[in-house]
Amino acid sequence: MMTSKAFLPLLAIILATRAEDTYHITNSRDQRGVPFDSWINQTQAESNCTQCTIFLNHTSYAEGEVLLFKNKRSRHRAIPIMGPIGNVNSKFNDALTFKEWLKRVYSEEKAVKVSVRTTDVVRPVMLHLHASRDRFRAPIIIHADVFDSPNSQEKSVDASVFIDSAKKLLPEAIISIGWTPSGDFNVVNKLDWRQVFRLIELVYDLEQPLILNMKLNDAIHSAKQLEWLLGTHKPQIYLVIKGEVTDFVDKWEPLEHLTALASGRKLLFDVDDTWRTRLGHVQPSRKEKRDLDSDQWTNLVFPSPFSMLSTSILSNNGVAFLGWPNSLTISNKRIHQAPFSQSVSGKVLFLEKRQTRAISPSRKSGLSLDFFETEPHRLLGPEIPRSIRVFIGYDGKVSIENRETKRRKRVLHGFKESAVSRLPKSNCYGFKALDRTWRVEVEVFTMECRDEDDDDVDQKKVFNEYRTFISLETPPLRSRKARYVAVGKSGDGAIDFLVEELRHSSSSVLKLPLSICTLLSVYLFIRYLA
Repeated sequence: MMTSKAFLPLLAIILATRAEDTYHITNSRDQRGVPFDSWINQTQAESNCTQCTIFLNHTSYAEGEVLLFKNKRSRHRAIPIMGPIGNVNSKFNDALTFKEWLKRVYSEEKAVKVSVRTTDVVRPVMLHLHASRDRFRAPIIIHADVFDSPNSQEKSVDASVFIDSAKKLLPEAIISIGWTPSGDFNVVNKLDWRQVFRLIELVYDLEQPLILNMKLNDAIHSAKQLEWLLGTHKPQIYLVIKGEVTDFVDKWEPLEHLTALASGRKLLFDVDDTWRTRLGHVQPSRKEKRDLDSDQWTNLVFPSPFSMLSTSILSNNGVAFLGWPNSLTISNKRIHQAPFSQSVSGKVLFLEKRQTRAISPSRKSGLSLDFFETEPHRLLGPEIPRSIRVFIGYDGKVSIENRETKRRKRVLHGFKESAVSRLPKSNCYGFKALDRTWRVEVEVFTMECRDEDDDDVDQKKVFNEYRTFISLETPPLRSRKARYVAVGKSGDGAIDFLVEELRHSSSSVLKLPLSICTLLSVYLFIRYLA
């Protein structure tokens, strides 16, 4: 029979062992909770190269591609194996299973990047990683080519299956997506605004970081769109630009701009030694002033009953309104001293969704700009009842609506309800609205939507600019504070739009010097005597 004195050392050993196991498991889970950007900063700092911070450090992770092995004997039990396999008829013994590969590359310091080649291998790989995720302290990166490139021979992985599986089985992993390899190296696979909004619809609900992989020349022709994506706060997007010695670049100015963006550690270059040397000699362009200061705007998103994604996304380079109207972007500026004036300017790019359903003109689809006095925290939805609304429709309709008169007709019977004008239909409009407290003035003009890097557009085509100007007298303010300013969406969910260069400036009207006031008083007195 074991005495109490002999049992105590044994109990201490058991408790110490269990405590050590608990500490190991807890530490591994805490390590996975480290933000992805912190891991990037750590691995890039370990590269021992002051000029290598913009380049991806391959020594910080192990990488492999996974296929699904099927033959006559194993057609009912497909097994993930590492690829690519040169001979389709090769035996299973010639390949390494994904489970064995995980055991070989396991390291507490290194991350693991797994690339899935087909849709049917997504779930088996996710299940393997889900079962062994506690062993890895460094991040787990899951990659798939979910977009089709022009003239590509490979089939893309289903984006919905890949992203949904990663969210459910590996919510702590980093999702990486890209385009299938293209056989035509002369074709530029540019990322346009419709593809950007489609990408946002796919990954908007992600709580985990997302890595977007692009070829060097494709990224150069998509610099404006990529800069907008990197400026968003949700989802958290990173960019990896890949380049090989055979890749060519036909523009250097966007490359200089992208090199300057790489200093923020949200953009990394995955290039060979030749391109490393070239990029090392590129002088980053000076940081330009941001199109939109996200700190000066507040984004309010209300619940939406529609199935499609309906929201507004704020970036340092503009705000996008997607789907049905359910959000407002409100300026944080407000003057508390009268008299005052304020102006709002910017440009809007309208994009119709690719669908067969006709857009109803009666819905007044377009951009709405509201000047209102209601406190923002009292708003119950995107519709602001008592406001001065400026509307710019995708079909060219421009109007100012005095919504205050509808509720106070008996008191404000001398004010007009609206002022309307129209421009030719265009995808892009520039606008400037001026609130003078007692009157609102709006100037809207058509703009050319061509991007700066579109050299294939016929330069001989002359663009005709059209302008319109309308104004409307407004009711007196109920307080000595300026009206709030909100940018929103009105009308149909089939129209998405992007507002760029959005600026709100406000200032109190300076008091006139005493001498001018004296002269004005004397002049009025003389006129009175006359």
